[in-house]
Amino acid sequence: AVREAGARGMDKMDDKDLRTACASLVVFGFDSAGRESNEHARRMIAKGCVCAILFGRNVESPEQVKSLCSDMKLEALAHGRKLLVMADQEGGRVARFGGEQSFTDIPSAREVASCSAGAGAVTSI
Repeated sequence: AVREAGARGMDKMDDKDLRTACASLVVFGFDSAGRESNEHARRMIAKGCVCAILFGRNVESPEQVKSLCSDMKLEALAHGRKLLVMADQEGGRVARFGGEQSFTDIPSAREVASCSAGAGAVTSI
């Protein structure tokens, strides 16, 4: 019944609403390391994307990342949406936010798993 109701709702959506709904399922990355988002990020947000991912190319310092995230979130708010910003940060070898940039180092999953402290593993490494 829920699926049928959802399908009927989709039939009533115009093309723009359908495109915006689909865009909300997309996570986008972009090539910018400045304090402001670039044209690609602004275009994706305008199209309805509500989630961005930061990679190493987007990271210079904590203040720069804060400014970049704020810029993108304000852009999303201008379109009536909130924006989730996440990072490709796995810890260990995949660390976009590292201690050399004044971020806290995060241990790898292997280091956490090998710790005998259970739930407190992250604080004991």
